Amino acid sequence: FSSTGRSSGINAEYGTFLLYTPRTYEYETLAGEVAGDLNLIPRGHNSEGEIEEALRANSTLYSKTLAAIIFHPVELNQQSYSIRMKSWLSMWYTDRLYPLISSPAPRSTDDYDGFPFYYRTGFLALQSSLDSRMASLGSFISVNFPGAEIKEIK
Repeated sequence: FSSTGRSSGINAEYGTFLLYTPRTYEYETLAGEVAGDLNLIPRGHNSEGEIEEALRANSTLYSKTLAAIIFHPVELNQQSYSIRMKSWLSMWYTDRLYPLISSPAPRSTDDYDGFPFYYRTGFLALQSSLDSRMASLGSFISVNFPGAEIKEIK
């Protein structure tokens, strides 16, 4: 639950698995903590290509996967990552500050969410949990909070 008393926004219809790579003790621990925060099941893979292959080969895994986290080690004390969500979320334009078509009215009448549904799909909860967990690691990883990179899982 967030400080407003609402749930994290993750609904089982969006997925129950959280995939990650690379499969190392540090990332297994980090992904396990994030998955625990969000009631997801972590599943490690050796590479991004292995994740893509597993999702293509197993339609059940694809339908039950919320997202994949691709960790990109930069240096010993730095870290970056990409979050990959399902292809139906490819309508997100994360490189834009404002919607493609401006409107004098609010984007949505929903108080907490609206198109493109960052909250409802669990993206915001996932990014928040991951950033918080990485920041809490303290001295061995310094976090430069990244912008979101949404990339279609094919």
